[in-house]
Amino acid sequence: MAQGLASVSRQSCENILQKGPGHSVLIVVGGAGESLNARPGVYDLVLKKRLGFIKLAVRNGASLCPVFSFGENDIWEQADNPKGSNVWKFQKTLQNLSVGRPIEVKKIENPTTEDLLEVQKKYIDELYNIWNTYKDKYAKNR
Repeated sequence: MAQGLASVSRQSCENILQKGPGHSVLIVVGGAGESLNARPGVYDLVLKKRLGFIKLAVRNGASLCPVFSFGENDIWEQADNPKGSNVWKFQKTLQNLSVGRPIEVKKIENPTTEDLLEVQKKYIDELYNIWNTYKDKYAKNR
């Protein structure tokens, strides 16, 4: 917690967002569903079932910033990687994140499912935009 880490619970995230501008929450959407699909060259995301982070953003009027990290599924084992080695250079290359355009979210205290699905569609569309923009550079072996 001293490093700014907090629980990903709804209440914890809302407490942070309610502090106002300049406070943000980073949630890595994924988990068991995506880990089962993870294999080199494949990027299967489980998003349509996940509305919790969308609802959190809408209830607090917090913008969403889609991020796609290329190369995560291509790493299976940690090898020796002294600074400057080929493995180290490869890992540094994989640290490149692709960040999409922020999605402005209108604050709605009691959003309907339709409200959430509308924001979710914008989020997913922006992830597709990131993918289509950078796939030939960072996911050549897909």
